[in-house]
Amino acid sequence: MKRSFEAETDDLVQVLRHRHVFAELREGALERRELEDRLDVSRATSHRYVRTLADLGFVEKTDGRFALTDLGTDVAGTVATFEAEVGTRLRLAPMVDAVRGVNPPVDVTAFEDATVTTVDGGDPFAPLTRFVGLVQGTETLRGINTCRIAPTYMEEFQGRILEGMQTELVDGPRILEDIMERYPEKCVQVCVSGNLTLWIRGGSDPLPVGLVVFDDRVGVGLFDRTKGVLEAFIDTADPRAREWATAVYDRYQSESIHLEDFTKKGLREAMAAC
Repeated sequence: MKRSFEAETDDLVQVLRHRHVFAELREGALERRELEDRLDVSRATSHRYVRTLADLGFVEKTDGRFALTDLGTDVAGTVATFEAEVGTRLRLAPMVDAVRGVNPPVDVTAFEDATVTTVDGGDPFAPLTRFVGLVQGTETLRGINTCRIAPTYMEEFQGRILEGMQTELVDGPRILEDIMERYPEKCVQVCVSGNLTLWIRGGSDPLPVGLVVFDDRVGVGLFDRTKGVLEAFIDTADPRAREWATAVYDRYQSESIHLEDFTKKGLREAMAAC
């Protein structure tokens, strides 16, 4: 007999409500005391849990141990996948919102295994530290808005470029002008090294995030514009993310002006050619 929509909805609610029970029993059958210890609940509470799931056909008791039925095992796998996917989307929601409208669009599943570093852990420099660590471990770097990700880390950038890191950057004229004003000698040094290529960002749709393509990882930096800080850095080695980031970088670079001389004069000449 076909079950009502309300009954199916009630069952779904029970499944989600007892997802922690599914997670424990998915690892193997447990005695009641073991289940109570794993869940840190009372005997009465554990009894209520297993009775509810048994009534739905998800759990059975055999030889004094509670175990998932075949149906329960299938449901437990589905619940675990659901939790993982929801967790991924919640972790990545700020990034997805930030790049909404960027062409080509991002596939959030490409970042499901990403390392997400935020300031929420109490360290306001954690995202910057993660970014700089990746810079130190790569031999090539292509980026958009990279100067905004770590404007105070010019020493690290300069050192890696002078060591031979092949670097291609696309950034806005105001950011580049500010760096030239603050670090004139460093700009000249990296310019003459032959390891840095710069483009002045063009086009009418500036990228709302920082985007970096390393040797084997891709990173996205999220800015807090009101505070002027990097609030999160998300990086992954997923090939799909690399394909997306490369396509975005190539599009923005193609719309930008090559800056042949990393000096104020070179910047003015490049801007005049726009």
